[in-house]
Amino acid sequence: MALAGNVIARVGADIRPFQRGLRSSQRSLNQWQGGMNRSLNTVKFAVKAATIAMGIAFAYATKESINLYKTQFLQEKKLEVIMKQRMNATQDMIQEIKNLTSEQQILGVVGDEVQLAGVQQLATFLKTTDSLKKLIPSLNNLAAQQKGLDATGSDLVNIANMFGKVLDGQVGALKRVGISFSKAQENVFKYGTESEKASTLAQVVTDNVGEMNEALANTPLGRWEQVKNSFGDLLEEIGKAIVPLRDLMIPVFMLLISLGRKLAITIQNLANQFSQLTSVLFGSNEKQKNNVKSAISAAKAQIDLGKATKKAGAEAKRGVAGFDEVNQLQEKMAE
Repeated sequence: MALAGNVIARVGADIRPFQRGLRSSQRSLNQWQGGMNRSLNTVKFAVKAATIAMGIAFAYATKESINLYKTQFLQEKKLEVIMKQRMNATQDMIQEIKNLTSEQQILGVVGDEVQLAGVQQLATFLKTTDSLKKLIPSLNNLAAQQKGLDATGSDLVNIANMFGKVLDGQVGALKRVGISFSKAQENVFKYGTESEKASTLAQVVTDNVGEMNEALANTPLGRWEQVKNSFGDLLEEIGKAIVPLRDLMIPVFMLLISLGRKLAITIQNLANQFSQLTSVLFGSNEKQKNNVKSAISAAKAQIDLGKATKKAGAEAKRGVAGFDEVNQLQEKMAE
């Protein structure tokens, strides 16, 4: 560029406009590069932020999905054990009950895992799966009436216990929460068969609170609750897939725990050996302490004796010197 400028200058051309244009182009290029750098930094920041957010969301979703699956699994397992014990139920019978709770979740606002908490408790009062199937909708309707959209597993367990008392003839348990009975219905709970009691109880709850579970689901808040329940089911499925992968790591974790225990034992042994060594060196028991004290006292006595001997020697030396001086004086006087 310098060579070209010299050539142009020799032929008398004015290159200042060209230089100004060049400088202007350079500034524009610098501005463009600056803008690009800022844009790239913004993009990098956005990518980092999105990555962190996705990582946090993934960790939360993983933990939440495992917790939801664990809750669902435990309630289903409890139901399975109780139905086999109380009703001699087959796997098909147990699956029918699970399917019914899923259908009730789609119909209403009570999640299936919440239902299962109450259903497995209700099963402890019954002997047949037919009776249990009759009472599950009533369990949900009364839960929706009592707790709205916020029914929990504990709430369903409490209602199941009230149902159990009524099936045993104690109708006061439901009367206290506003459920009324006719005299004929009360007699059924005292003298009827299990099937008759289950049918009557289902009718009593319907007469008092209607189809509350479904009615709440047909509201804006209820529909959103159904969305949450469906999303919860999705997370449960994710958790169901993750748990087996986590279980594959159990042997590794057990090995690490075993190694950790061995390390702890080794450290404890070293600590015990060190403690024994310090006991030998410094006297950890009373006898050893007394021996050390005696040795110290004896050493101190030896030091004191040495000092006294040295002092006596010095005094004797001074006495001898004085005696010599007296003798010398007497000898001079005799002369």
